[in-house]
Amino acid sequence: RNEESGAALAAHVFDEPGVYNVRMTVSDQSGQSAQASRAITVLDPNEVYAGGKTICLSVRNHARHRHCPDGAVVQDGIDAWPKIESNKRYLLRTGQDFTRLGALTLGQVSNTVIATYGTGNKPLVDEINIQSDSANLSGDWTENVKVIGLRSRTISQWITGRNVLIYKNTLRTSGSGILVARNYEQYRRSGTYEGVLTMPRNIYVVDNVGYRPEGEYYAEGKTIWMGNEIQRSGFSEGRS
Repeated sequence: RNEESGAALAAHVFDEPGVYNVRMTVSDQSGQSAQASRAITVLDPNEVYAGGKTICLSVRNHARHRHCPDGAVVQDGIDAWPKIESNKRYLLRTGQDFTRLGALTLGQVSNTVIATYGTGNKPLVDEINIQSDSANLSGDWTENVKVIGLRSRTISQWITGRNVLIYKNTLRTSGSGILVARNYEQYRRSGTYEGVLTMPRNIYVVDNVGYRPEGEYYAEGKTIWMGNEIQRSGFSEGRS
């Protein structure tokens, strides 16, 4: 999934915490090459989101929370999504259907993770919206957000955002889609001009399975599709 296609492009997702030494070699057509290396530190999410910074969610009462991290907040039998806040991790119980709660929206938050706990099938979610206030020109955008391991009809990164990872999700029906790197809505709703729009940056769509990925309008910086298994209506399967 790190093979070059067109312009030079390489990316990788580290699943486990630790320190990784990464080395990159660049060669030109004449055979000249250069190397660069860097140590990458991957933090342990159980330490970053220790105690009350992690919320385990279940739509069933008295659900088993054996895999919920020690000290985390447990919310059983929820009938609506909690307010999604910055600097928090929300873990959905595997094997459960959350679709009756409606869309899960991450609006103008930072350092927020949506993932899972438990073993079994990915939790089912109606749709996931990662968005910012269209009229906000202050730069207080949704950033440093991860959506990992869910099964959803649609995943959308609306308006703009920075440092977004959409990872190992499954799109559950034909006609589903991942829509990222768009800020046309900011222009349409607020009437601002392109010169003052904040472009989406560092949007990573990695190892997802499903249908109809899209990237629209004014993408800037890194927008990477990598390792996804895609089925488009009328098209054969492929990998991004």
